[in-house]
Amino acid sequence: MKKTGKRLMALALCLTVAASVGSMMGCGPRDSGGEPIDSTRTQLNIGTYGGGIGVEWLKNLKQRFEADFADVSFEEGKTGVQIYYTEDKDKYNAPALVNQIAYDSNEVYFATDDALDDFLASNRLLEITDIVTEKLTKYGEDESIEDKLNETQIEHHKRNGKYYSLPYNESSMGVIYDLDLFVQKGLYFAKGGAPSEFCDFTQENNENPATGSFGGYKYTAVNDADAEKTAGPDGLYGTYDDGLPATFDEFEQMLVRMKQQGVDALIWTGQYADTYSNFFPRAFWASYHGIDEGRILYDGGGTGTETRIISSFDSNGEPVITTTTITPDNYEEAAKQAGAYYGLKLMDMIIKGGYASNYSFQGLSHIRTQDKFLVSRFRMGERPIAMMIEGTWWENEADVSGTFDNNVEEFGEQAAKENRNFGLFPMPKVSEDDIGKPTTILGGISSAFINANIDPAKIKLAKTFLQYAVTDESLANFTLETGLPASYRYDMTPEQEAQLSGFAKQYWAMFHESDVLYGYMPSELKLNSAFTATKFKIDNFQSVKTDGVNYSLFVTEAKYNNTSLRDYFEGLYRWASVQADA
Repeated sequence: MKKTGKRLMALALCLTVAASVGSMMGCGPRDSGGEPIDSTRTQLNIGTYGGGIGVEWLKNLKQRFEADFADVSFEEGKTGVQIYYTEDKDKYNAPALVNQIAYDSNEVYFATDDALDDFLASNRLLEITDIVTEKLTKYGEDESIEDKLNETQIEHHKRNGKYYSLPYNESSMGVIYDLDLFVQKGLYFAKGGAPSEFCDFTQENNENPATGSFGGYKYTAVNDADAEKTAGPDGLYGTYDDGLPATFDEFEQMLVRMKQQGVDALIWTGQYADTYSNFFPRAFWASYHGIDEGRILYDGGGTGTETRIISSFDSNGEPVITTTTITPDNYEEAAKQAGAYYGLKLMDMIIKGGYASNYSFQGLSHIRTQDKFLVSRFRMGERPIAMMIEGTWWENEADVSGTFDNNVEEFGEQAAKENRNFGLFPMPKVSEDDIGKPTTILGGISSAFINANIDPAKIKLAKTFLQYAVTDESLANFTLETGLPASYRYDMTPEQEAQLSGFAKQYWAMFHESDVLYGYMPSELKLNSAFTATKFKIDNFQSVKTDGVNYSLFVTEAKYNNTSLRDYFEGLYRWASVQADA
């Protein structure tokens, strides 16, 4: 991203705001963390969700903004700013805030989820078009905030040519893997050691040069972190997915290798299995279908979108894939999307093959699950765990909860966050034919906005702060503090990237080399109860038997009831059809 020069510190000299009478906000700042109110400065109140991303990034933003605008007057008779913030996961979830924002004393919000249509219907948000569309030249940038958004984000946040909200923090859902364990146990595929590198490897007369035999696999040497590896799902050497399984067949071989090495393949939180266990198949579904087909789940196909579905199964029980056009009128057909079947197939492999950690079925919280994953490689008597179903906020969450610190006390510096290396597991392709096709990951839904019920005297300050939060410098600091990308296109310097944890480095690379699918729903579909009910069932992989009795979660059905993948998948469509006809 081009810069026009260093950020102009002289900006502070030209921002003087006239005083305004009256206040529309009945409440002043809440708990200031011991910092007394300075009556010579103007106060700005922030509401933030916090949660997995914590508040350290906001502390950093507060300190930088207060320092950079220490000599600026936003109210007559006052100079400088004091930022106060309140963290509340329940209150600053956007849908929950819709009915409370008119009575809330905060002026700027960084919320999770999205409720833009509901906010707009009740005139709860301040228009911010000017700060979104103007070039950020005063901060040394030659682009606007709008220039940093992708088409889907602009389409959602820009209404009738005006902006009232922006995205902010980014998160994906999927599978986290332990890179160090992959090295320690020799789990990576060595270069020249897997079928994906030999386009005709399935022919009987083709000999694998790595092993000298057909059907053989070669793994990297144990403890050889620099060993040459296969190209992975993206088909390119020297990228974040080298050595990982490129296809389903290779994924299954990786599971076998893990068992041979005494490693449990996967863990997820049992307490929240109803959502977390589906992060894995949903992540594969997004990777398989990409943005255009993936949007069907949220917009019903719009005026008509083609997608790949499993229309039937052949005599060998293998799925038959065809293409159909989805619209809101036949939305239940989206339950047949091939990506859902293959995503569940990965879970089916893991559970029925006995590769999952038994802790997954014991009702552990997400924090306890993170701890089990982190210490499994060190604790005597534990089986090492290679992968964990989680959100990409997990590392910051484990840090804030004290898990890393506790592990250092027990196992020494080898367990410290800065000495561990994790990554977001790139989804394998179904077959060699798909290797090299673009990867799509699920984007996180968040929203930043200004309360329309704001003291007019503070509007300039609130807009300035929100715009400042989306400068490249602030976005880079957000990544440094949370280990997560913000929901924008921006650069970090090599020096900044070097400060990131192993996980943050890998995720940063993967995020910027992948397409990102955001689950925004058109407002008219949100009001369609039949559509939203059908979407809920499809989105959460909930199924029914032919007789109308609910199946439980797929992971439960697969482990305890030995329910077949085909029966469960076909149940998805049956349930969607029932909902659509209701």
